[in-house]
Amino acid sequence: MADVKISIENGAITIDKDKVEVWVDRDKVTWKGNDAYTIEFEGGTYPNVVAKQQGTNNWVAEAGPFDKSGTTMKYDIVSGSTRLDPYIQVLP
Repeated sequence: MADVKISIENGAITIDKDKVEVWVDRDKVTWKGNDAYTIEFEGGTYPNVVAKQQGTNNWVAEAGPFDKSGTTMKYDIVSGSTRLDPYIQVLP
């Protein structure tokens, strides 16, 4: 499993990893942030995920496992009108 920490402050989104590597059909990605956000996958490659609140200032989203070996999946982290566009590398 790959974890990504999200910080949303003053209309800006930052993360601790621009690129996440997962193994095909096995790993999931978990995003943890301090405010509400949505994970939107480019081109409908995977269903979008809305973070769920789990306590004060703790929002969590999870996706995977991913079934397209050897691909790079671009996604956006969206909070309000702000977007950030990192990616997931799916390893064989």
